Amino acid sequence: MAETFHISEDPAWNLCLNLLLDDSISEVESNGFNQFFVKRSGRRVHLNTLNLGSPENYLRSIEQGLIPHIDSHIPFESNGYIFEGPIRYSANGKDIRGRCHIVLSPAADTPQVTIAKKSTALATLDDIAEKGSMAGEMLEFVKASIKADLTTVLSGGTGAGKTTFLEAMCKHIPMETRIGVAEDTPELALPHPNATYLHSVPWRPGMDERDIASLSWVVAQFNRMRTDKLIIGETRGKEFSDFLIAANSGMEGSLTTIHANEPTRAIDKMTNFALKGAPNQPIRAVNTDIATSVDLIFQLAYFKQDSRYRLTAIQEITSTIGNTEAAAITTQRLYTYKPDEDVWVKEGHPTDALKAKFRMRGVDTTAFSRTEPGTVLYAMGKGEKTAASVGLPVRRV
Repeated sequence: MAETFHISEDPAWNLCLNLLLDDSISEVESNGFNQFFVKRSGRRVHLNTLNLGSPENYLRSIEQGLIPHIDSHIPFESNGYIFEGPIRYSANGKDIRGRCHIVLSPAADTPQVTIAKKSTALATLDDIAEKGSMAGEMLEFVKASIKADLTTVLSGGTGAGKTTFLEAMCKHIPMETRIGVAEDTPELALPHPNATYLHSVPWRPGMDERDIASLSWVVAQFNRMRTDKLIIGETRGKEFSDFLIAANSGMEGSLTTIHANEPTRAIDKMTNFALKGAPNQPIRAVNTDIATSVDLIFQLAYFKQDSRYRLTAIQEITSTIGNTEAAAITTQRLYTYKPDEDVWVKEGHPTDALKAKFRMRGVDTTAFSRTEPGTVLYAMGKGEKTAASVGLPVRRV
């Protein structure tokens, strides 16, 4: 780094926070006084020249150099088990945003720090598409799905770009919309003037259980706050039941993310999470609620070998099948990514029911209706070909 800016009062954390100004660096981690790492271009690198000499110096460094940059409603205590919150600072014309998570004594012998930087370079869906993350037709479909108020679940593993994609989608929601944002750790920052933000207050050792507020409790508040849409940063449990209630009660077009590596696992998690919120409901009823509330699954992935982010699948949730208590959710694949060829295959057209939702909102579907199932789509701007011309099987749906 050619120039070092004064960000922190502590030299070690001043260096680390300066490193995050580098667009190629997405994370900073420390496991001890001489164990600092950065994630550069998808690969972790040991900062072996950074050594604070002792655990005491390391803790003092964190308190003086890092904690002042973390916005948390919980006071920092060196033996407080956990400390976390959003981190934000500016230098050299760059606005750095991220999330900091610290595990402390007595849960850790020495503080374990993880800072995950939020991408600000990919600010819009067009920016994301121009980086090769989806085909042009898929970009038009995603935009149309927001305009048509389709309720969508973004699925992906750790570091797949779910939060970045979610925030980019939100920018296409009309500015006059009242949006309720629910998160465990505040990360999302929407441009909407009437966005209301709530976050959970999780339990930690020594805390009175009466002082906690679960994410489910937070989400339930938005059902009383007259919000038009609900955004949950990440669904991990019974709050998904409240999400379904919201999406079925006038908050169409709500969005959330789920940690899952493929759409089928996302569906399994939706069912499990909804059952936690409605434990006495039969699976058939819960799956019917999901099928009638959620319209789409967007699957996202990060490919470490070549540092690629991709929207790997778009699936429509269609209905449930079977009359037994284990009635399953059915889906239809609309687009699927083929990583070996770095192309997408159009698998099918939206169902008549989904087309009707587009029409009700006055959404023109021409941009993603011209091509037929089996068409191979390339990253935006690279054209398209038929599946047979590149040796891929044609899959008709």
